[in-house]
Amino acid sequence: MEQDKVPVFRVHRAEVLKDQAYVSGRLLSGELRRGLKLDYGTSFLEVKDVKSRYLGVNLLRRGEEGSILLRTNDFESLLTGSVISFG
Repeated sequence: MEQDKVPVFRVHRAEVLKDQAYVSGRLLSGELRRGLKLDYGTSFLEVKDVKSRYLGVNLLRRGEEGSILLRTNDFESLLTGSVISFG
């Protein structure tokens, strides 16, 4: 089993508007694409959009910098420097 399959994203900057968050940072592992969901406890995150800093495509791969638009009710996990794991 390869650990790299779980998307782990380090937040460089987070901007929260209502139930959406615009988050920029670096993907530490895995692949991030639109539609990916994470539900843990009372917290919920859904990836609404993904943009690679270099390619402009709707996909982030390990080591790439980019931004993701999240629908969320867990703003505490989106602080600068925090790590979001989608696994």
